[in-house]
Amino acid sequence: MSDRATKLVLASTLFAAGCAGTRSRDAQRPPSPAAHVGTTSEQSTSTASTESAAPLVFHDDRDVMSSAARIARTGNAHERRIAATQLVAIATRLGSKQWRDGQRAAVARANFQAGLAPTQEQFEVQLDMWQTQRVAQICEAIALFPSTETTDFGFALASDTALPVARRRVGIILLDAVVTPAQAALVARREQLRAAITTEEHRLATEPSADAARTVAQMRPGFRRCYNEHLASGSLEELRTKLTLRVAPSGTTESAELNPALPDALAKCITDHARAAGFAPVDSAKPRITVVPITFVAAQ
Repeated sequence: MSDRATKLVLASTLFAAGCAGTRSRDAQRPPSPAAHVGTTSEQSTSTASTESAAPLVFHDDRDVMSSAARIARTGNAHERRIAATQLVAIATRLGSKQWRDGQRAAVARANFQAGLAPTQEQFEVQLDMWQTQRVAQICEAIALFPSTETTDFGFALASDTALPVARRRVGIILLDAVVTPAQAALVARREQLRAAITTEEHRLATEPSADAARTVAQMRPGFRRCYNEHLASGSLEELRTKLTLRVAPSGTTESAELNPALPDALAKCITDHARAAGFAPVDSAKPRITVVPITFVAAQ
């Protein structure tokens, strides 16, 4: 993996205040971090066994998508079958623990060059996000070859509850491409998995956690300082509001909104303080929503 590609991934996982994101056809798929999909050395072992079968081995990873598109467009049935087998093998390898562990040094180096100092937990989430993006890239090519093999791979990906939920969502996107409406049983199975993944994403996005409680508790002294500065203007009214935080899977606070509104200077102080807070990252493709009730009472 090139440092340039890794930095692009890290750009989507920057941490607020020292703490450590994705688009797709299904609005869930992570964006491709770079134009290439790996290095030639990475793929040589997984494709060597099929090289003698047909001259379709993807020697140059930077050209995987265009090569796959060419084979899908002009190849015969045998060539398309070989290409599908090779691509599934590549995606399987990219999704392995061995491949993930092999990226640690490169991701750490890119963090250093970007001036980031993630916690170990945040670093592990970075690795998960990077691996998911790489698998998603290959799955985009796999989607060009509907077959029993590619369908089975999509179901294996979507149904593996040991995987990050964002990676399971990639499996659903692949199944959307390779399962036809006429395959009623497969459609039903896919929709069951989609519902389960959506439920899990919702749980991860909304479930209160001990980390969130700790982070909110750490915010409150700062909120009180904001209110004390407001009191210096001569106002002594009691104020009640709710702070709604939108927290990215990486732990970054994406937005902070108050309802009902507070005086401008006080509101800005509170929301700036909230945005600077960092939550622990979670395995989710969607942001979390945290609502914090706030009541300010002037000391008597």
